[in-house]
Amino acid sequence: KKARKKWFERIKPYMNRSKIIEKKSEEAAKLVEDESVDFVFIDGNHSYEFVKQDIELWRPKIKKGGMISGHDYGHPDWPGVKKAVDEIFNKVSLSSDHVWYVFK
Repeated sequence: KKARKKWFERIKPYMNRSKIIEKKSEEAAKLVEDESVDFVFIDGNHSYEFVKQDIELWRPKIKKGGMISGHDYGHPDWPGVKKAVDEIFNKVSLSSDHVWYVFK
């Protein structure tokens, strides 16, 4: 709950440009048109299969020039994140705290 509250505080300035969909990815992605969003951040189930599924569901939704990103890349507790990301993308950029990102 603490992380969720912090996240809402951070996006508050962008709420006029944001839409929060609280559903599983396979349900939420159906509600979003392809190439219609600027940014997607993936931080759900960290197993390989789910990370790969999330990327495959959300990647088509990103506009050209937009970003898909996620958490826990290279984290020793969740090797499936790195495996899925590396399998799908040729080159991944990294920021602090195990965050990966790719521009379309």
